[in-house]
Amino acid sequence: MTMDPIRKMILNEIFDATLEDEIPGTLGQILIFRLPPNTDPKRLAVKTVMPDHINNRTPYKALQRFEHEIKQWIRYRHHPFVIAPFFTRVVENWPYVAMPYCEATLRHYIDGAIPKGKQHESIALLIESLTALEYAHSRGLIAHQDLKPENILLRNLHNIFRMPEEYPFRWVSRLADFGLANAYTELGIPWGSRPYLAPEQYTSTGNFAAVDTFACGVMLCELVTGRHPLGVVISQVWPLPAPGQSGKWTRPDVWKKWAHSEKKLSAEIESAAGPYADVIESALAVNPDRRIALSELRKVLMSRLERDDSLAFENLVLLLNQYDGICRESESYEETVERYEQARIAEILKLHLR
Repeated sequence: MTMDPIRKMILNEIFDATLEDEIPGTLGQILIFRLPPNTDPKRLAVKTVMPDHINNRTPYKALQRFEHEIKQWIRYRHHPFVIAPFFTRVVENWPYVAMPYCEATLRHYIDGAIPKGKQHESIALLIESLTALEYAHSRGLIAHQDLKPENILLRNLHNIFRMPEEYPFRWVSRLADFGLANAYTELGIPWGSRPYLAPEQYTSTGNFAAVDTFACGVMLCELVTGRHPLGVVISQVWPLPAPGQSGKWTRPDVWKKWAHSEKKLSAEIESAAGPYADVIESALAVNPDRRIALSELRKVLMSRLERDDSLAFENLVLLLNQYDGICRESESYEETVERYEQARIAEILKLHLR
């Protein structure tokens, strides 16, 4: 959906920037603004919820979901591996949350749409996301519930810093989109995105604490093989099939059957995954109690990175330590941002409830 010219003009004025792109999402939009010349950063991303995008939902219901996301998002904002909200603007009683602009997503990386490094960079990106998840769990997250490559944003370090040639990483990750975080317990919504759904998300039973492990297992497989454990390239078959591709992957029963299968990797994918096949299978266990824990998965990946590429390992450790320090410093300035931003969204909800 393209924004109407009047609203676009108003937003350009409010943000003192030019609307450059509109990226549709499941429940809303990401608006990309280009800031005035000689400013840094050059772009700003703004998330909003658009009722016209949401099937069979009233504006009030849409805003309820958005309020839920803001509450979760602010709670985990301190860690640099989590995309942090900058501020909220209210335009015509409608909320817009500004956040840093990221050049790509992990989906672009997996599909080769952006420059990729060696396999050590792929492993490092997942370790960064696991670090963000562990931090969020320490702040009350039970399950992100919608982990997928599209929700892991990437910043190009070479666009931020003057990096030496020998530096082993081009990209750094930012965990995003908390719209379904803890949604099973707080909103009664068990779903996420089908290729990454754990078996318990289909049955809506049991503890959801291990659904993120399942999704990370799928992403690890995609990072080391380029394909889903089923053997398909997700962007070619889901949510809509590319020309010439089968439409069967749009059916939920196909994904449900795979999620409940004891053997997750085909022989071809198992061979392509090499030394990571065993840990992928462990993360994808049908029984959540048998899945490898997120902390253990992170430990295994760190150990293998150290064994395979000492330079990458040492630089990642330095980055992790630096970001942990930034996180602790940010936590020491809790102030009233959390209450302030949530109060603004709550006021908007009241307006639409009348």
